[in-house]
Amino acid sequence: MNKKIKNLFLAGAVIFSLAGVAVSCTDYDDDIDKLEDKTTTLETKVNDLTTKLTQAQTDIASLNTSLSTLQATVTKLQAEAATHATKTELENAVKDLEGKIATAKTEAIAEALKQAKAYADSLKALVDQALEGKVDKTTYDAQVAAFTKDINDLKDKAAEVEEDLKGVHATLDSLKKVTATNEGNIAANKENIEKNKAEIEALSAKLDAAIAKLGGKLKGLVFDAQAYVDGVPAIDVLSMDVDKIKINDQDIETEVAAGDGNASINGDVQALYYLNPSNATVTDAFKFEYLLNNGGNTPFHSTRSTASSDFKITPKFNVVKDGVLTLDLDVEGTPASAEYITIIKLQATEGSDTSIVSNEHTVYRNIFDQVLVANKNDNISENPAMNKDTYTTLDQHYRNNFYGDDTKALNAPDPKAYAPVNDNAIYNKSYEWLNNIDTTLTKGDSLNLKSIVAAHAFKGQEETELTDEQMKKLHLSWTFSLVGYKFADAGTNGSVEQEQKDYVVLNDTLLTVNADKGYSVNGRTPIIRAALKHDDDLIAVGYIKIGIKVADGDEFNPLIDMDEAKTNTFLFDCDKDSSFVIAGEDQLNSFASENGYSDLAALLKDYPNLVDKGADAGKVYMSATSDSIKWIIPMDSVWAHAGEVIARDIELQNGDGNLVIPVTLKAKVAEIVKTYDLSSAKGEYLDEYWWAEDRQDSTKFEITKFNVRVPKVNENTPDSCLFVNDLNAAFVTKEGRTVINNDPTINKVDFFFCKKDLDGNQLTFGDTTVTFTVNADTLLMVGNDTIAVIDNSGSKVPYSVLKLNKKSNVAKRLLNTDALYTFIGAKAYYCGKTNYPVTVTFDGKDHFRGDFIRPVYLRTNPEKGFVDAVDYGEEGSYIDLTDLVNPYDWRNRNFNDPAYSSYYWDYYGSFNFTVDIDKVTCDLNGADPHVAVPATIVLEQTPASWNGLTSKFGFLTYKNNGNNVSSFNLYVPVTVEYGWGQIKTAEIKVSVKGTN
Repeated sequence: MNKKIKNLFLAGAVIFSLAGVAVSCTDYDDDIDKLEDKTTTLETKVNDLTTKLTQAQTDIASLNTSLSTLQATVTKLQAEAATHATKTELENAVKDLEGKIATAKTEAIAEALKQAKAYADSLKALVDQALEGKVDKTTYDAQVAAFTKDINDLKDKAAEVEEDLKGVHATLDSLKKVTATNEGNIAANKENIEKNKAEIEALSAKLDAAIAKLGGKLKGLVFDAQAYVDGVPAIDVLSMDVDKIKINDQDIETEVAAGDGNASINGDVQALYYLNPSNATVTDAFKFEYLLNNGGNTPFHSTRSTASSDFKITPKFNVVKDGVLTLDLDVEGTPASAEYITIIKLQATEGSDTSIVSNEHTVYRNIFDQVLVANKNDNISENPAMNKDTYTTLDQHYRNNFYGDDTKALNAPDPKAYAPVNDNAIYNKSYEWLNNIDTTLTKGDSLNLKSIVAAHAFKGQEETELTDEQMKKLHLSWTFSLVGYKFADAGTNGSVEQEQKDYVVLNDTLLTVNADKGYSVNGRTPIIRAALKHDDDLIAVGYIKIGIKVADGDEFNPLIDMDEAKTNTFLFDCDKDSSFVIAGEDQLNSFASENGYSDLAALLKDYPNLVDKGADAGKVYMSATSDSIKWIIPMDSVWAHAGEVIARDIELQNGDGNLVIPVTLKAKVAEIVKTYDLSSAKGEYLDEYWWAEDRQDSTKFEITKFNVRVPKVNENTPDSCLFVNDLNAAFVTKEGRTVINNDPTINKVDFFFCKKDLDGNQLTFGDTTVTFTVNADTLLMVGNDTIAVIDNSGSKVPYSVLKLNKKSNVAKRLLNTDALYTFIGAKAYYCGKTNYPVTVTFDGKDHFRGDFIRPVYLRTNPEKGFVDAVDYGEEGSYIDLTDLVNPYDWRNRNFNDPAYSSYYWDYYGSFNFTVDIDKVTCDLNGADPHVAVPATIVLEQTPASWNGLTSKFGFLTYKNNGNNVSSFNLYVPVTVEYGWGQIKTAEIKVSVKGTN
């Protein structure tokens, strides 16, 4: 039924909400909600009645069966009494009753069964006596007749109950029908709900009355003592003397005058009475009242005076269970105070029947004195002003007065309070962080205020904490509210006054620090009024002062993004020592707003001190006008963080440094070109300086050539013949320096040996293999021999030169292989400073190749030759060695050219020729391969002066002492030593004309 009714009502709610378009839906919402609540309550009660009805019917049927069995047994016993029948059947009947008693669902039925069992037990005892000859037949028959009457009476009661239950069934069916219909009209449902409520109550009364018919008649009431007063049993009433308080709109509390209600309050109390008999029927239909004697004329020897004239006690039926009546009592006034005790008796009357009166008893008032709002927990550690050894947890009262407007305290100073009363008991006009606060919270924290408050009452000289049960009995409850007061600052005496209660949110008992206020919450001290109320009367007040502090490990880190400012990027500048960015006033006002302040000025009044926490070089400071923040970093930092977004930590601190806003500044650093590719495609190479690997193709830009210096005309000093090559020369330059990215600030280029490709690597040049070592990037070595040096120290053109070491035999030997090369890289520098390097690549490679060109070459086909069989010393018998070798330099200039012969020999020298006579071969008679020169042919190398002739280096002579020969060729190996080492020629082919 529950589900069906609820769904119907919900459907009705939807219909009404759609139909009432022109009328506010809220006119119906509350009614529908209430209607559903009442319907649910109604259903519950109907279900309960149905259960009761079913149980009653089951128990009555069981009783009737048991009584019939018992009566049949008794009748059988009567017939067999003369023959002294056995007890077995009777015992079985008794056991059957015992089982029914154990399973009885209603108390009234159980009591009726117990009564039947009592009769059966009596009959059983009578049978025992009769069997033993102790009872005569007349007496036995009389008692059996009496027992039979009792059984019949029980049967009559059961029949009456069954008849009553038929009416209950009919009413219940009607009630169900009414409840399940009428869902279409709210007003009708309201009316039916109220009507059904009355019918439910009437049904309940009918059912109780029906069940009660199975019980017994009340014959007596005995009070169950809760206490004793001078030997008189008493009802124990929890009571308290209170002083009522009122609080005006200015948060000022005053005491209510005694005539306006200051008095005692009594808690809820119950009285218990034993019924006689225990199965007597007592319901809420009875009339209950107390008869007061107030001492009467009966003296009571004690120290008590007359009883209170304002005493009043009103009983109300609660429940009857297990033979005990429980009444709820409403006690007012003072029941007794001195010489006489107010004596009371409970009178219970059923209809017009004679009343039953209980035994005498009294009321004892268990009195507590004034109650105070106290701290439930030990929070002394949160308050450094407290001496923990002085006060126990029980004695920690919250302040019971408030100086919201420097008014007089409501109460005298309470030495047990957190902050004893003084001129500023709670409200402080100056900054006192952590002074006089009761507990601390952090941004976003929540606190259930009920978890930290307790009601401490005094009983005589002892103080105790009221339990939840006592609070409930006394109708005491907690309410919490925020007290309005403005706090001038968070540590500097300069801030705009802030309403402290705005920094927390109170929802019933839950207090939450407002996280939306950002860092403006820190250092605030909102005050909460904890009010203890008796019903609607305020009877005690305690003021709790909360300190809001910065949370440990607070993850919230305010950010000022200086990238949003007008000057938003750290720039690199060769002409300055530092770069800066600025957070302007608009930006900082926005930041202040995000952290709970109206503007920057308000924030700075709370947090005036800017502390730069950055470990890196540079500094952050507030402008003199306090409307902008300037962040400066040196150029080294700009260089190190080029293209990055960098951050720096600062703190905004209050006057004493206890409150801090950690701030992270963020800004961009301008991009800086730190890697640049010199590209032949961009025309940054000079074409004529570059060749392919064959040294001929000048379109591939793979190799540049290094050669010795060009001599001056007639310059014949060998020391001037050096490899000193300008490394910038092969690239487009400006004022002698290679141009990088067309950026004039990159005005220094340093070259170095490419360590990666040279150091520790074996390289082969001609028939020579060596392992290079690169030292300090600019020394190319083989073992301890320095082969070449790069010098970047030039102050004018050439700024960077490559020098081949003329003193190194290894260098000269490698040079004369005519295959020597090296790999060279480069770095450029901003501002000409080596701490601002730019890595340079060459068509994508980290190096370029440079070939060392051998200065001197030898011709292998001299223009002059020998003539066989001329006179020795005659022309044809000798060749000047200069003609034999006929050298030319790297520019293809012939040393024997009269234009150069006067100084080339010495400039590239000193020269020395050695002919290896023993290894000369010939092709005499067409020999191939060549054969040794016949012994008859004599070849000799002469000194510079020979046979009256003079030559710079001597002659090679020819003399045939044997047979005639036809023309043939000599193949002459020559070793030439010069200023740059030694050249071993291939065989020089010298023609010999046949014998004259």
